[in-house]
Formats: sequence, structure tokens, C-alpha cells
Amino acid sequence: MLKKIGSRLRHDGIGATFKAAHGFLHHRWHAWRDEAMDRRYGIDTRGIVEANEVDCVGEHGAQSNGHEPIQRLLFERMLDAAAPDYAACTFIDFGSGKGRAVILAAHRPFKKVIGVEFSPTLHAIAQGNATRFHLRMPQAAPIELRCEDAALTAIPQSTLLCFFYNPFGESVMEKVLCNLRASLTAHPRPLKVLYRNPVHGALLDRADFLELEIATQDYRLYQSPHGKI
Repeated sequence: MLKKIGSRLRHDGIGATFKAAHGFLHHRWHAWRDEAMDRRYGIDTRGIVEANEVDCVGEHGAQSNGHEPIQRLLFERMLDAAAPDYAACTFIDFGSGKGRAVILAAHRPFKKVIGVEFSPTLHAIAQGNATRFHLRMPQAAPIELRCEDAALTAIPQSTLLCFFYNPFGESVMEKVLCNLRASLTAHPRPLKVLYRNPVHGALLDRADFLELEIATQDYRLYQSPHGKI
């Protein structure tokens, strides 16, 4: 390690070496904090799963973008920004993977927390994680995990906070948005959407049932015209 630092100092100078070291330590600290929840509850929400490693089949099987667990601090800031009426609101994660966002959301007093995951393997891991989590924290919000195509999942009729971490391709996102619009038309109610890494943000920008409330370099927050949740 000292040899690497010395070599970096000689080639890049003090400023660049300090910046690189700061970036490395910052990344490791966030990784350690992200994994703290896993250590506490005896679960495993870590690891990136590439698109070609996801065992999704059917019409939209090839639309999966893989899975990356949400960064804990960022997700907590996103929830704070959404500021829902937890007792009346259902949280639904489209592309829930191993369940990190679902379990983090269940720490808050949501009416219900739902995870929708198309991969049977990731869904099974999430089920085990949710079971172990609730054994250690039985007072947490109830969790429902669905192993199904997000484009076909039934939309709850309660107030909603929907979460996307760029889970799938444009065509699936279009279908999910159409389902949300139809659900709101049939049962008008407040809805918000948190979109991390908004690759298909233009679709939400054009949606006539959503209004952009917050846009940062990390995420976007959209709200239905029916008022705050």
C-alpha cells in the first residue's frame, strides 16, 4: 500500500493523490454503511447483478437492466424528500431485487411495502431477507414480495409512493406508467414517483398524470396533480 501511495505521489503529485485517496475512503465508508443493515439483520442485499445474469423469462425477460442495490444514505434522503403520509401510503418498488429498498422502506411506518421482482432467484433471496428482517424487527411495516412482470402487476388502490432504480427498458416502463395512469383514472388519489438514475425520465416528463417536483443529479421526484401524499 505504501509503495502504491509513493508511486502515485511521484507520478500524479500531492493534489491528485489526495483526491484519489479521499474518493477511495468515501466509497469504502458508504459501502461499509450500506452493509451495516445486512450485518445487523443477518441478511444479504449486496452485489451488482448484470443484465445477462438475471434469470427473467417471458415477453419482457430481455428488458431487465440487471440489479444494483440502492445506496442507503441516498435512499433515505429520497424518502425524506418525498415526505409521504406514511400511515396512508403504500410503497412499491418496481424491480426490487434482493430487497434492500423494500427493507429500508419498511423501517418507516408505511401502510404497506411491496416489492415486485421478475427474477425468481433474486425474489427468493429477497424473501429470505424479509423473513429474517421481520424476525428481528417485527414492528416494521408489512412487506409483500411479488415474483412477476412489473408490466402485469396489480396496482394497489391506496395512496402510492412508487420507486424505480432504472430496473428495466423503455417498453416496460411505458406499460407500467400506463397501468399507473389507468389506476389513477379509475381511483383518483395522490401518487408520487421516485426515480433513481432516470434513464427514461423523458417518459415521465411527458406523462399527463405526473408533474416534476424535484430533479437532482441522482434522482427525480414526480407527483400526481391530486395533491401531496
